[in-house]
Amino acid sequence: MDLLNKWKLSLLFSFVSYSIVLFGIIILDVFWIRDFDFQEVSMITGIYMAFIILVMIIEFIVFKIKLDPRGE
Repeated sequence: MDLLNKWKLSLLFSFVSYSIVLFGIIILDVFWIRDFDFQEVSMITGIYMAFIILVMIIEFIVFKIKLDPRGE
């Protein structure tokens, strides 16, 4: 496995880790309001995932530039 695939795999594990954090946030929210509000959970998920996907895209671009094997 070359270096390029290792950092892509690391980004995947980071995304999964952030998704687990989202699950914890939703669980805390549901217990805090003592009811499952689909609209609120959808809003939290949408905002959180949009932010995480934006950060992952930025990380992907930065890692791709920094780890370019051609040195360009």
